[in-house]
Amino acid sequence: MPFARPDLAAYLSNLAEEQSVLARFVELLRAEQDALLRGDADQLAQLAEPKNRCIAALQAHAEERRHLLLAGGQPADREGIRYWTREQGRTEPRLAQRWSEFLTLARVAADVNRANGALIAARLRATQQALTTIFGAAGIPGAYAADGSAVSLHEGRRLAVA
Repeated sequence: MPFARPDLAAYLSNLAEEQSVLARFVELLRAEQDALLRGDADQLAQLAEPKNRCIAALQAHAEERRHLLLAGGQPADREGIRYWTREQGRTEPRLAQRWSEFLTLARVAADVNRANGALIAARLRATQQALTTIFGAAGIPGAYAADGSAVSLHEGRRLAVA
């Protein structure tokens, strides 16, 4: 009894569209990285919405891929995709090539995103150190609580109650 196969044409079409969105996402991440390096908060704000649209589109494409695989009787997990791509790649080399290109681009996106996170963390540390220095020089013991909420500079705080 032959087993069902996912719709290869629909799968390739979805993958091509997903790769296009992923390429746009990488462009946005690189623009974000440039803005982070320049300290351009306005540019960062402008990139937020297009990034969110890309993320939503990527999630929709991943869900469509999952449905195509499941409808074709294939598991939609990483191993299932790897197995199906390898098997179908024997008769349809575009599939293996496009999947490989997609995975490479996904790794690039992950690497740039990780680097951007490191840049954000470094900027946050520098900002926190600058605030500590400024408040220390002004004789202000602190202006923010550990959770980031503002602390009134005019109210006393009880440290302990006996």
